[in-house]
Amino acid sequence: MAKRRLSKTNIFILVLILAVVMGNFLILTIANDKQIYQLSKELESQAEQFYQKKEFKKSLEFYKKALKNYEDLTIYRFFVKDDIARIKNKLDTDENFKRLSEGYIYYNGKWVSEKELRELLREKSELINDIHIILKTAKFFGDISSLENDIKVYESGLELIEKSKFKDDPDVKNLKKQITDKLYELYIKAGNRYKKLDELDKTAKYYEKALSIKEDYNLKKELSQVYITLAERYITEKKFNEALKTVLKAKKLGFKTEKLEEKIKNIVARLQPEKIKDVEDPSVYYFLSKKSYEAGNYQKAADLCEKSISLGKRDKEVFLLCGKANFQLKRYDKSLTFLDSITDADEEVEILKGLNLFYLGRYEEAVGYLEKYAQDENVKEHLFKLYRILGEKYIQDDPDKALVMFEKASSLKKDAAVLRKIADIYFEKSDYEKAYDYYKKAVTLDPKIRKEILQNYVKSIKVLAERSFQNKRYRKALSLYLEYLSMYPRDVKVLEKVGDLYRLLGDKKTAISYYEKIMKINRKYFDRKVAGKLLDLRLEMGDIYFANGDYERAIYHYKKALVFSDSEKLAEKLAKAYIKMGDRYLKRKDYEKALDYYIKGISLKPSLGINIEKNLGEAYIGVGEILFNKKKYKKAIKYFKKAEKFLKDDFRIFYYRGLSYLKLKDYENAIKDLEKAVSKKEDLYDIKLKLAQLYYKRKDLKNAEKYVDELISQNKFLDKVYMMKGDIYMAKGDTENAFIYYIKAEESGNRSGELYFKISKIYFKKGNSLKTVSYATKAIKKGYKSKDAYYIRGISYYKLKDYKNAIKDFSSYIKLDPDNPEVYYLRGKLYYEHGDFSKGDYGRAVSDLKKAVALGHKEAENYLKKIENK
Repeated sequence: MAKRRLSKTNIFILVLILAVVMGNFLILTIANDKQIYQLSKELESQAEQFYQKKEFKKSLEFYKKALKNYEDLTIYRFFVKDDIARIKNKLDTDENFKRLSEGYIYYNGKWVSEKELRELLREKSELINDIHIILKTAKFFGDISSLENDIKVYESGLELIEKSKFKDDPDVKNLKKQITDKLYELYIKAGNRYKKLDELDKTAKYYEKALSIKEDYNLKKELSQVYITLAERYITEKKFNEALKTVLKAKKLGFKTEKLEEKIKNIVARLQPEKIKDVEDPSVYYFLSKKSYEAGNYQKAADLCEKSISLGKRDKEVFLLCGKANFQLKRYDKSLTFLDSITDADEEVEILKGLNLFYLGRYEEAVGYLEKYAQDENVKEHLFKLYRILGEKYIQDDPDKALVMFEKASSLKKDAAVLRKIADIYFEKSDYEKAYDYYKKAVTLDPKIRKEILQNYVKSIKVLAERSFQNKRYRKALSLYLEYLSMYPRDVKVLEKVGDLYRLLGDKKTAISYYEKIMKINRKYFDRKVAGKLLDLRLEMGDIYFANGDYERAIYHYKKALVFSDSEKLAEKLAKAYIKMGDRYLKRKDYEKALDYYIKGISLKPSLGINIEKNLGEAYIGVGEILFNKKKYKKAIKYFKKAEKFLKDDFRIFYYRGLSYLKLKDYENAIKDLEKAVSKKEDLYDIKLKLAQLYYKRKDLKNAEKYVDELISQNKFLDKVYMMKGDIYMAKGDTENAFIYYIKAEESGNRSGELYFKISKIYFKKGNSLKTVSYATKAIKKGYKSKDAYYIRGISYYKLKDYKNAIKDFSSYIKLDPDNPEVYYLRGKLYYEHGDFSKGDYGRAVSDLKKAVALGHKEAENYLKKIENK
């Protein structure tokens, strides 16, 4: 049993020892695996780095080492199965590793065989030799053309490298550095040389090339000045696009100055935005934005200023411009965002902020910004609206605060609605004087508002009017009552108060007008009290005006007084006033009104007519003259007949009445009245002439000659009466004496067509064709286009063998009288005997003769047969 127990103990100890050994072994193995795993990861990372550097051979070695380490893991191997599979997959599938295993060599970015590598190395050697040969052609003589040539030589060498497949080769790169270093030196020399020659475009070109090789602060500064000078030249030449590009080049060099920004601004101002392309400068977009804003293109301005910000311009002016543009576009939140970006806000910024807050409905905040700048006109309008809105907001809960707001609004702008609000608040406080004052101001600004405020307004007026009346402030009371009446014009109590006030103030006339208004309103019943006041005032006014010679107004008041009293005394007063008015109008020669007033006066008091008979006669004559001048002859005759009753010997009655009869062609009565006129006034020469003409028309040659001879002896109207004397002789058949007087008429200045025609007729009868033509022509030129004038002139032309003019006169005759066969016969005969058949005169002759025959001319018929037989 003891032996058995011992062996069990030994076994346990052995197992325990074994477990400890195994545990230690496991710990050591895990620690070892961890180190191997970390090394494998490091090898894999290095392999990937070599791979990225295109060092595929080294990469392959490291990947294989990493794989072997992964595979050597003991416990960790179970956890790196994916890593082993990934590396194996890359080694099996990667094209570059396949190429490497196939014996290819990676050279200058591609896989080549050993043969290809030898060829490439040969080509590389040839390239380097070629470049050295090219570089040896550089002269380095120092003049500008040699310098340009040397630059081209080195640039061509550099170009060969850039175009070659060996540009990334270390040896070629080293050669490239040598060339670029030399080129830098040559570029500087060339730029300096051209600067001395003032060829700044070439200077800039070489400085730019030098800076593309190597950064140099001093060279940059020099190039910046070259750009600025070049830009100024472009501006002078009006090459603004080139100027802008050049200035921006200067700016990109990093030398920003206010002068440079101003130059950019001036150039941009001369260019249209669409012509500016490929520019990424914030200042340019800022200036373009400002230009668009000033032109009213706010959308474009907003876009351009935001572009300016995105390109790096983040100062006050650009944020303000963006704020203004977006404000104009009603993007108030966005505008406010830009304005909030400004740290040193001034008046313009704060006003714009306030306006944005206003439109966003943040009124209390807006007031804080805008109140400081209330004198600004634009701010004033918005601040007015703000106060009004806030007044409306406070009016229910805090009327005093609302009143402050409305009064502030009113101080900025006189607005009827605001004034009405102020008045309403004062009215509610029973401060009627202030309420009335503000209501009145509101109505003055906008009369339409009266209906809305009428009840409160009227109450304020009435309360104040009654107080003023009680305090004997009559003019103030009157003013208020009149305003009340403008709204309630039929309030008889107030009308009477107004009448009484005017009477108290001594204005009787206006008092009457108000009492009369009451009488018109109260037509259904007679107001004795008001009627008594009216009668007293009318009589007082009438007597005052009559005494002052203002009879028209006296009449007005006496007539009005008659409504309330029909006393004999009042009627006589009115009649006398009428007659006085008649006298006044008679002096003014306004006969119609004078007659009207005389008749009215006599109708009221006939006994007064005896004293004004002469004046009545004058008035009737005056009215008759007026009617005569208006060509109302029948009415004129009636008035002259009435005038004859008062003034029997006044020649004017017969003068105008006779002329009226003459106009009506009542020659018998005309002669009677005109003879009377002449008998009463000797020097009525025009009437004597008319009588001579009338007697001549009636073939009373004796009486006609009597007046003609009388006028000749008095040396009156000789041009007319000499012609009439000639007419009388012609009527008697005495052509010789008629001719003598016609010539005297002409010598006296008579140049009428009628006289010339009469003289031409006498010459025609005498057979004097030349004189006939002369006087007939004068008659026609004076407008006396009688067919007989054309006829006798045509016959005279015919006798003078002036056939062309004879034909013209016969043609003129035919236009006036197309039915005279004799004239057709004469014209046809002239066409045939003296016309031009080649111009159609034969046809005209035949046509005229046929018309004459058709009208019954026998001689024309025979003549037509004669020419047709030929």
